Amino acid sequence: MLQSTVVPFRSVVFELIGIADLGGDEYRRPFRQAIDSHMLLVVTEGEGRIGIDGVRSRLTKGRSYGLAPGSLLELEIGAASASLRGYLFVYSIRETGAASAAESLSADSASIAATPDTADIASFSGELESVPFVRLLDCAQALHAGRNGGDMRQRIRNQARFQEMMLLVVEHMHEAGDGPDVRRAVERIISRMQRSYQEELDVEKLAREANVSKRQFTYWFKKITGRNATDYLSDLRINRAKQLLLTDCRLQDVALAIGYKDEFYFSRRFKQLVGLSPSEYARERRSNLRIFASECLGHLLALGIKPVGAKTHLLQQYFLRDLVPGITDVAHPISQNQVLELAPDLIIAGNEREYERFSPIAPTAMHPYGTRTAFDQLRALGGLVGRQREAESWISRFEEKAELWRKRLSGVIGRHETVAVVEIWAHHIFVFGNQWGRGGYNLYNALRLSPPARVGREIIDKHKYKSVAVEDLPQYAGDHLFLLVYEANGGGERAEAIRRGEIWRALPAVRGNRVYELDLEQFLAGDPISLDMQLDIQANLLLERNAT
Repeated sequence: MLQSTVVPFRSVVFELIGIADLGGDEYRRPFRQAIDSHMLLVVTEGEGRIGIDGVRSRLTKGRSYGLAPGSLLELEIGAASASLRGYLFVYSIRETGAASAAESLSADSASIAATPDTADIASFSGELESVPFVRLLDCAQALHAGRNGGDMRQRIRNQARFQEMMLLVVEHMHEAGDGPDVRRAVERIISRMQRSYQEELDVEKLAREANVSKRQFTYWFKKITGRNATDYLSDLRINRAKQLLLTDCRLQDVALAIGYKDEFYFSRRFKQLVGLSPSEYARERRSNLRIFASECLGHLLALGIKPVGAKTHLLQQYFLRDLVPGITDVAHPISQNQVLELAPDLIIAGNEREYERFSPIAPTAMHPYGTRTAFDQLRALGGLVGRQREAESWISRFEEKAELWRKRLSGVIGRHETVAVVEIWAHHIFVFGNQWGRGGYNLYNALRLSPPARVGREIIDKHKYKSVAVEDLPQYAGDHLFLLVYEANGGGERAEAIRRGEIWRALPAVRGNRVYELDLEQFLAGDPISLDMQLDIQANLLLERNAT
């Protein structure tokens, strides 16, 4: 009865979690960090530069900033600002209440979906332009003075002051939303410039697109970025040129890609801004490139490049273990901050999700595993990092070795005999092609052995592998069968059961004693270094079993 008379009450709680003093030593050097909590930054002294999600502006006394989780924060303190001071408040947002009093009481004030108003403040990252700074500073100083908590009354006072502080911020956002939001309109243009830097600059056109006057546009553009539009565009183009110069692109192609029709003008402009000519810059950077390998570790090592960091499972690959000391182990799940700490010049991503996460940190190239053969991948990476000669040299040495093995196996393996790679799991049987480890590239590309008809038709150069039923094994197994077993979760028991079955025992490879069991740990990887070691194992098995 009592619950039915209670009036629903919605409340937004800004819960203060902690306070940091910007005067600490950790803020004395430039840093980049992915933010994982809501933050409020209040600057009281000094100067420098701040970047929020790539939009950079001056950091000066009297400015304040909101930061949402997921934002990328960059701070660079000015050389003369040893006295930089300010406060950083870490907080959370919780909206309480429910559609009915009964739900509210039973929910025990649990967080629920945010209203549009709450969503605005929850997702905002940027400068808080119209917040009255004196009032904000009063709240900030009082909170900092009472940060040690004291008794319950002091803790309640702290939270009350923080609610008052956040009310100033919320009121600012509503005031900014009542009229034309010039700053946000200009920020949208800046974001588009970051994606379309190759387009010609026309300030009047950009101002029209932002639906603001040219005077407003130029004022806000410089206020946000610290530079005029022309200089800002030059910076964007030169930064992209730095990335392209680390690839095998010709100078003329680099110039065109960033919006310069004249490569000689581009070269002069580049040297004017960077202090080195494009070719000098490329030579210097390639000689000491810091790479984080989320994929393709073995390919990079084959090119003579030791990355500064790599994923754990790459460092544990069997034939790479002796080559990886000194490479930082970045454990799963990978955070942006782990990668930021490595300060990479280039990141090799394995998929689109990684590309989206890592590309704000450093130039990122996507090289998914298994989408092409190992040596096509090696050539692509060699072109990316300026190691084409090293790539071709490695491939030539491998081909010479493969040719020697082909000669030794000539006459041992019949011209019309077929070879397959099968891996048994607890609930799957996989048949592998030539693009996904397990030594398939060696058999089909290096040794030029023939796959069974269906493997050649359905998998080779098309797919990484195919799952098949036990009943279909005779169509995929071939005259020679390389077998791997994933022992975990009952895989070993399943393999034994299949071996005892009539279908398995009737396979030509089984009847002819031409089943070659491989160590899965040794054959998981398909990078050039692993393939080189695997080739000797595979060729020796074929030679020893079939030599007369």
